[in-house]
Order: sequence, then structure tokens, then C-alpha cells
Amino acid sequence: MRPISLILSAFGPFAGRVELSLDRLGDSGLYLITGDTGAGKTTIFDAITFALYGEASGDERDKSFLRSKYAADNVKTFVELTFLHRRERYHILRYYPDKTGKTTLTLPDGKVVTGFSGVTNQVQAILGLNRSQFCQTAMIAQGNFRKLLLAGTKERVDIFRHIFQTGPYQELQEKLKGEALDAKRQCESLRLSLSQYISGLVCPHDDLLEGELLCAQNEQLPLEEVISLAQNLITYDRESEQDLESQRSALESRLAEAQQLLGQALSQQAAAKALLQAQTDLEAEQIQELQRTESFHQEEARQPELNRLVGEIATARSALPSYEILEDKSRELTRIIQLKEQQINAAAQAKANVEALQVSLAELEAEQSILQSAPADREQLLAQQKEQFFKRDQFKQLHAMLSECKELERALVKAQANYQEAAAQEQSLGIAYQQMNRAFLDGQAGILAQTLSPGMPCPVCGSKEHPAPASPSAQAPTQAGLENAKTCYEKALTTARLLSEEASAANSRLMARRQEAHRQGEALMGPCEPQELSSRMREAAKELQAAMETTAANLALQEKRLLRREQLTKLLPNHRQQLQSAQDQEAQATQNLSALTAQESGLRGELAGLSSRLRYATQSDALAALAALESRKADLEKAYHDADTALRDCRARVSGLKGQVLSLSQQLQDSPRADLSQITRQRDELSAEKELLETSLQALRSRLSRNADALKGIHRQGEALAAAQSRYSWVKALSDTANGTLSGKDRIMLETFVQMTYFDQILGRANTHLMGMTSGQYELLRQDETLDNRLSSGLELDVLDHYNGTRRSVKTLSGGESFMASLALALGLADEIQSSAGGIHLDTLFVDEGFGSLDEDALQQAIGVLASLSRGHRLVGIISHVSELKQRIDKQLRVTKDKSGGSHVEIVV
Repeated sequence: MRPISLILSAFGPFAGRVELSLDRLGDSGLYLITGDTGAGKTTIFDAITFALYGEASGDERDKSFLRSKYAADNVKTFVELTFLHRRERYHILRYYPDKTGKTTLTLPDGKVVTGFSGVTNQVQAILGLNRSQFCQTAMIAQGNFRKLLLAGTKERVDIFRHIFQTGPYQELQEKLKGEALDAKRQCESLRLSLSQYISGLVCPHDDLLEGELLCAQNEQLPLEEVISLAQNLITYDRESEQDLESQRSALESRLAEAQQLLGQALSQQAAAKALLQAQTDLEAEQIQELQRTESFHQEEARQPELNRLVGEIATARSALPSYEILEDKSRELTRIIQLKEQQINAAAQAKANVEALQVSLAELEAEQSILQSAPADREQLLAQQKEQFFKRDQFKQLHAMLSECKELERALVKAQANYQEAAAQEQSLGIAYQQMNRAFLDGQAGILAQTLSPGMPCPVCGSKEHPAPASPSAQAPTQAGLENAKTCYEKALTTARLLSEEASAANSRLMARRQEAHRQGEALMGPCEPQELSSRMREAAKELQAAMETTAANLALQEKRLLRREQLTKLLPNHRQQLQSAQDQEAQATQNLSALTAQESGLRGELAGLSSRLRYATQSDALAALAALESRKADLEKAYHDADTALRDCRARVSGLKGQVLSLSQQLQDSPRADLSQITRQRDELSAEKELLETSLQALRSRLSRNADALKGIHRQGEALAAAQSRYSWVKALSDTANGTLSGKDRIMLETFVQMTYFDQILGRANTHLMGMTSGQYELLRQDETLDNRLSSGLELDVLDHYNGTRRSVKTLSGGESFMASLALALGLADEIQSSAGGIHLDTLFVDEGFGSLDEDALQQAIGVLASLSRGHRLVGIISHVSELKQRIDKQLRVTKDKSGGSHVEIVV
């Protein structure tokens, strides 16, 4: 993952909008994020972390600090991040606080993920890291150097689980632990169930087997003896059951005979009661027969009235068509009256329309006359606008020239600084060369003096006396060293001369461009001093902009007038046509009104003649009268039919009752009389005896069924318990091995064992960096043994000191040594992430502070390791205020506090 663009608004110490084009830093190398303490260096990484995960990089940071205290109330707080991951571009926009749900993530295929949690979850899926893991692998934040180095096995397990996808091993551990627990619970459940089945065994009170059963239920007997006891109980109860069945059969035969005698006695008693009831009912029905006969004769007397109603109904039906004609004429009259009212309203509306259109036409013709000058006014404004556009382009050219002058000024300052630095270097090397040359000549004189002898002439001066010969110097430079110093001096001299020429050329270009800009400015604004050119240009440009806005507003107004003129050209003919149409409508409405008045008069005469020939005023009145006649006719017909039916039914019941009385009397004469009370008492005694026997038999069968079910359960649960205990034994052993809980063994879990392999690879990569930073003194080693078998182990760290051959805990390292070890471990972790099968790629690494604890050599070695690490496709950002780093690293993000509050950022490449 490599950020390429970052936009902050009202975030942390940055009060306004800050845009950082991070792609200017390239895709590899070192860069420095520098600035005063509290200016907001670490906030850059906080913003990246907030965009990705919705939180800052440090756990100790409160979310409330994200909103800038220097920002205006109307400025929203948000971070906009564009980054590359596996050569695909992603874009995140996240607001704080996220109350509107505006957080979005744009994927490479253009799809958009929304919502605070939804974006965070998608980022975790893309990068393969949560916020905590991202901060520990992509950046060593303030206060976290030693935290990563000194993390124990448990903390490193959590970090490595997501990075190296060892979650399935943890899931296997948890599954085995759960299976072992389930197996244990199953054994306990089966043992409890077996005990419950044994408790379910029962026997009669004071039985010979009661004592043995009590021992079994107290778990004092082996399972085999319990099974034998249950079988004995079942055998005894089955023998008792057969004896009780024989007794019940004999008793049921006696009870059936008593029941038959009782039935005969009860049948005789019921027949006597039925005879008495039938005689009573016969007398009542005979009286009812007389009443029904009288009612039937009354209805026969009403038949003449029924015949009269039939005639009246026929007459009323024949008159109904005339009423329909009357109704049709009435509806037609109502329709004509409604149409007449509509035509009256239409005539009035048509007249009002004519008057309104006449007024509107006069107004439109007057407006058309006023707008005749609009085309000429528009052409005049267009010419004025064209002249203003030309002058604006001239100001843009002048502004570009002034901007170019500023760039040339910066180039001149840089060229002069380069020349001054080269000149100082040339002077320093010249002095060094002269000193070395003098030392060399002095050394040659000492060598020559060794060859002088008294009386022999000096090969240099010719003197034969040598009072003070030169002594040879052991520290005199060599001929090769002198030549090398001379070469360096000559190169510095050439470099200084070339840089001087470049500075002179830069000054010439600047002066030429300034003169050209001055000529352009005077051509636009008149005579002015060079130093006043920028201010005069801004004032003139502001005046020109105001004039252009005025011209644009006037031109827009003329465009509206032209458009209205064209509209009127189309509207007036249409308006005149509408006026003519309205006048025609008014005449037609008047003509229609006259025709409807004549139709109304004719219909009223027809209705008057038809109404005089009919008995009722309306068809509804006639229908109501007809309905009353038919209702009366139906009532008479129904009453006659009901009276006839009732008489026939009553006569049938009388006949039936007479036959019933005769049959019952004959039945009682043929049957002998029986003692019902004696038969009932004998039946009840036999029933009570049978009920007692059934109770005993039911209790025995219940006990027999319960013991049989218990025996089956004991067999089944006993076999299941044996199998479950066997399975629990090997499952628990496997779970203890995978979860590192074997007694007397190191507490190394299966997942930790897998991660130990990854950790060894991380340490191998980390030691490459650490050996370089410590000149081969320190090497990180994983502890092979643990001091306390009760604690999880396998990922603990030691450090090997190659200078004295000792091995000790990393917790004993000094502050500077801890920084280098932590940095090496973080770099090794990042390297392993890049190459791991999990496919997590981090193309950017941040190191936040900690360099202040290093001496000069350690600082140089740490930077060298980071520089070598960044030679591939990786950017390493160092967050620090250490001044030495500003001289060593060219690419920088400079964070500066503003006097008015807040901070700003500048990218220097």
C-alpha cells in the first residue's frame, strides 16, 4: 500500500485545507517528515490511519483531537486519501464525526462502498490488517518501539495470526478444546443418565430384593450385577401378572351375567315409562288436530279476496309501459334544462374571454414596439466584451511572466548558494593542497639531507658546509597523496568556475524576463515603476474583472430581451387567432341557447297530457302499489298453504302415537316382572371387586414396564458411556497437545508452533538489518525454553552479543540499542509480510522519532539500513525533528507552526 494523495480539512493542528501530492516523493527512497514539536508531524500518519480505519494511529490518542481547535465552525473535518495497492488505485473520503454516513471507498472498478463500518471492514479485507496491526507493521509510532520489541508470546500471536493467516490453526485448537469439553460433558451426561435409569428400577415394599435394589441405586454394585437384579425383578412381576389375569377372567364372566339381567330389568322399566308418555302425547295431539281443522276452514273463506287481487295486479302491470314513457320524457326535460344552463354559462364565459383577449393583445403589441432596439444594443455589448477578453488575456500573460520571474529568482538564489558552497570547497581544498605540498617538500629536503657529507657540495645550493641539515619526517605526505590532493583541488576549482557561470547565466535570464514584463505592464497600464508592477497589475485586473461582470450582466439582460422579442413575434399571430376563435364561440353559444329553449317548451306540453291519463304520479308510485298488491296475494296464498300443511302433519302424528301405544301395551303383557334393586346391588359388588383387581394389575404392569424401560436404558447408556470414555481419553490428549496444556511440557500451542516458523524467518531478515546497524555486535534469537511452564511460550526474544559472546533478554538493552533492535524487528516483519504467502504488500514504512537516542555512528548505520531497504519499490518516511537528518535526507515534508494558530505543510523534493 502506497499513499499517492492526501487531503486534510480542519484535522489536528491543520486549521484549513491541506493538499499533499505524495506521489512527488516517488515510489522508493527515504524522505523526512520534520518540524517543531507539536507542529503535527505524526498527524500526517494519523490522517492516513484515520482515512483507512476511522481512528488515529496511537491507542492513547483521544478521537476529539481529530477536530482542529483552530478551524472555523463552518469548516468540516475530513480526510481524503488516494492510495495504490497491488497496482490498483483506491480512494477514501471519511468525515469526523461521521453522523451523515458520508464515508465512501471507491474501488478500482468504480464501485463505491459507503458507511463508516462498511468502509473500515472493506479496507481490512483489502490490506489484510486491522488498525492495530497496520500501525505495528507500517509504522513504529511514538512510544511503540519497545512495545513491539518486548511484546510477549500472546501479543505476537495476535499480530501474526492475521498477517500470516494462522487463524485456521487457532480454530483447530479451539475445535479440539471444544470437542474434548463436549466429550467430557457427554461422559458426565451419560453417567448421570445411567444413574437415572438405575434409580428408575422399582420393586414392591418389603420385597426380598428391596435391599439389593437400594445398594444398586447408591452406586454400590457393579453394572453387571445391576443388570442381573433388573432381570430378576422383571421375571417375578411377569409371573404375578399371569396369576392376576386368571382371576380377572373368572370375575368378568360373572359380571357379564349380572349385567345381562340388569339390562332386561331396565328395558322393562323403560317400556312402562314410554307407554305412559305416548298416551299423554296422544291426548295433546288430538286436541291440536281440532284447532288445525278450524284454522284451515278460515283460510278457505278468504279465497274470493285472492281472486280479486289477481285482477287488480294484471291491470297495474298493463299500465307500467306508460309510466316508463313518462320517466323518459321527464329525464329528457331535465337534460335540456341542464344543457340550457350550460349554454348560458358558456355564452357569458365566451364574452369574458373576448374582452380579456382584446386587452392582452393590446399589451403585447405595445411590448413588441419597445423591444425593437434589442439587436443593436446586444451587438454593441458583444464588441465591448470582446475587447475586455483580449485585455484579460494580456493580464494573464503578464501574470505568467511575473510568476516566471519568481521561479528565476529562486533558481538564481539556488545557483548562487551552490557557487558559494563550491567556492568554499575550492578554497578549503586549495589550502589543504598548499599545506600538503609544503610538507612534501620539507620531507624531500630531509631525505636529501641524509646523503650530505662534510666537505661535499650540496646538490641544491652547492655549499660544502652543512650547519643545520633538514631532518626527515615520518609523517610527510607521499607523492601519490600529493597528486590526489592536487586532482581534488583542480576538480573543485573547475566546479566552482562552472557554477559561477551558471549563476551569471541565471542572473541574465532573470533580468531579461523582468525587462520584458515591465514593457508588457506599461503597454497595458501606462508608465509605472518596476517595483509597483505587481500591485498595479492586481488593481487593474480587479477593475477589469468588475467591468467584465457588469458587461456580462448587461449582455444577459439583452439576451433575455431578444428572446422575449422572438417570443412576441410568435405569440401575436396566435393571440389574434385566439381572439377570433373566442368571438365565434360566443356566437355559437347564443344560437344553441335559442334551440334548447324551444325543445324545453315542447317537452313540458307532452308531459302534461300523459300525466292526466295515469292513476299515479310516477312510475315508482305505480310500482309501490303493485308490490303491495302482490305482497297481500302472497300472504293469503302462504296462510292457506301453512294451514293445510299443519293439519296434515297433526293427523299423521295422531296416527303414529296410536300405533306406539298399542305396541308398548302388548310388550308389557308378554314380559315377566324382575327385582331391579337386587340385580343392581349384585352388579355393583362384582364391579367393585373387578376395579380392585384392575388397580393391582395396572400397578404391576406399570412397574413391569418401568423396569423393562430402565433395563433397556441401562444396557444402552452403559455401552454408550464406555465408548464415550474411550473417545474422551484420546480427544483430550490431542486437545492438550494442540493447546499446549500437556503437564510438564512447554506451553506451545499448535498455532504458536506454526508462527514460530514465520517468526524465525522474521528474525533472519531482522538480523540482517540489526547486524548492519550495530556493526555486527547484536543478533536477535528466539528463546528455546521457558522459565515458567505455566505461561504460553515460543515467541519470546533474547539478544546475542557477539562482542562478549553472552546471551540475554532483549529487555536489558539500552535506549539506543532498543531503538535499533525494534527498528530491525519492524523492518524484518515488513520484509516477511512482503514475501509471505498471505499476499499482504506494504510499499510504505514510517518510522516515528527515536533517532534522538542514537549517537553519530549508530544514526549513520540506521539511516544506511533504511536507505538500502528503500532501494526497491518502497518508500521509508522518517518522522523526526533531529537536525542531522535534515542535512542527510533531501526529500522532506516540512511541518511548520503558524503564528496565528495551526500549522501548514510544504513538500521539498
